[in-house]
Amino acid sequence: MKKFYDVHMHAMDLSHANLTAFAGRLLQDLDLDLDRWEKIGTFRYFLHYIWRHLLEKISHWFTTKAKAAPKEKEKLPQKLKKIRNLLSFMESSIKYDFLILDFFLKNKEAIISSNNEFKINGTAYNKIVLCPLIMDFGYKSIYGQNYFYNIPPQKPVVDQIKDLFEAISTYYKNELTINKSVSPNKFDVNPCDFNPDNKLFEIYPFMGINTDNYELIDIEKMFAKYFYDFRGTDTPEERQQKLFNKMGQFKGDLSNEEDCRNIFVGIKLYPPLGFNPWPCNCSPQDNETDTHQECANRQAKVELLYKMCIEKNIPIITHCGNGGFNAAQNADDITNPGTHWATVLKNYPGLKIDFAHFGAGVPEWRKTIVKHILNPGSKVYTDFSYGGLNDEYYRQLEVTINTSGNAGLLTERVLFGSDFMINLMSIESYNQYLKNFFNTNYLVSSKEKLCSENAERFLFG
Repeated sequence: MKKFYDVHMHAMDLSHANLTAFAGRLLQDLDLDLDRWEKIGTFRYFLHYIWRHLLEKISHWFTTKAKAAPKEKEKLPQKLKKIRNLLSFMESSIKYDFLILDFFLKNKEAIISSNNEFKINGTAYNKIVLCPLIMDFGYKSIYGQNYFYNIPPQKPVVDQIKDLFEAISTYYKNELTINKSVSPNKFDVNPCDFNPDNKLFEIYPFMGINTDNYELIDIEKMFAKYFYDFRGTDTPEERQQKLFNKMGQFKGDLSNEEDCRNIFVGIKLYPPLGFNPWPCNCSPQDNETDTHQECANRQAKVELLYKMCIEKNIPIITHCGNGGFNAAQNADDITNPGTHWATVLKNYPGLKIDFAHFGAGVPEWRKTIVKHILNPGSKVYTDFSYGGLNDEYYRQLEVTINTSGNAGLLTERVLFGSDFMINLMSIESYNQYLKNFFNTNYLVSSKEKLCSENAERFLFG
């Protein structure tokens, strides 16, 4: 049987997210004109329209005083329901995320059998490979400096790493059951024999990094610690086996370098949180001023990142859409695949990189990504994470591929992604997102490539 790959999903809780950026993401998703709310104030608006279901009594006053635009007000109940659904998942400990996902896929509006099997257009699968993307929320400045406590958010990425790998270990060593004698929604976690072959999920995370948050020597140490055993000459089977052998085994001791090897499959970059893929055009030898020196240092760090990824055949996923956790004031410029990233690919054409979300929300970005993919010799991919919310999206994706000028090549560079749990702002469940892909009548002849073959080449090939 084959493996189904979700190369773009998240496993985190509210303790990990930069809530300054997270709040902005929620407000953005409501798609309202905030100018209309000037008299109410952003903070009151946030309380009333995002936390309404959680703080119903506190926000009652706002219910009577706020004067929402009628058309937008009609949309709020459904949007709030989805946001509450998201927050319900994120408020749970990350420790049980994978157990919960597994259980619901098989038990609530089930789309997968108890023995882990499912079919897509007649092709049988019995594994889902998840790639949780760790996000480096340690952005050094807050968007907008008009706060009293305008201190930089301190979200050490090591805390997220430890929690994620505890969740992975918990998944492989336990089973989840519902204790109906206590409550129809109360679950019990029961120990089981450690046997990854018996589990639905294989889990290969991406390490999040923003080079601005580290010194050059720290980045060198990260590659030595996490990717020491990676070789550019690894066969796909060798690379996958290295990762599989460590899956569920890591105990969270980040000081043990040997224990940290082979726990990440790739690297996650997130420009809207401040990562600049090509900070400047200064030469490393141009040290005439402190400004040039600082610029050269920033440049040296990103170039080290690209060199090591090419040398060790490490895949990169970078956010590429106009949504997400926006904290940088120049987010659009550094996220745009046609500006800084175009320079990166010109200087490092061997870089294996996935421009996530297929440039969602910006048609020109999507066109640019297609050009990068079709450029001879490129190793550029894209995923449609968050996009597959309905059948119309897959229709449009099919049109994009067929009109690209090289449908065969483009079909081999598109990857399935969900953007779970963030996609809960627009869809009810992971079950529904997968079901949309399973059942769409578009891209039928390409589905196996999009959800299996392409991902294996991107991750391991």
